[in-house]
Amino acid sequence: MATEGYTGEDSTNKWVYIKVKRRKSTFFVHIDLSETISEVKAKLQELVEKEPKEIKLYKDGTELPDSSTLAESKAENGDTIAMAFALPGETGKFEEPDITPHDADLGN
Repeated sequence: MATEGYTGEDSTNKWVYIKVKRRKSTFFVHIDLSETISEVKAKLQELVEKEPKEIKLYKDGTELPDSSTLAESKAENGDTIAMAFALPGETGKFEEPDITPHDADLGN
């Protein structure tokens, strides 16, 4: 079976890389598509120094529920997932997802 890009498939897992972006930051995360969004947030916790409850993830503008898996969310190798943080001092409120291209601050 031919696949595009590295997927690290074996009999029980399908490993892929996803890009998790917030503003001008990009994190490349190696994940198993059977992992839940909660598990992905736990992996990101150390990288972004935020608790999982302070992180929301979005694919194609739709928030990904904590209990769903990446496979259920139709994530594929190389996909970009947007990340937003909780607003400080505002319980339950989060910033809008913002993926700023790296060249956005270059002169026109």
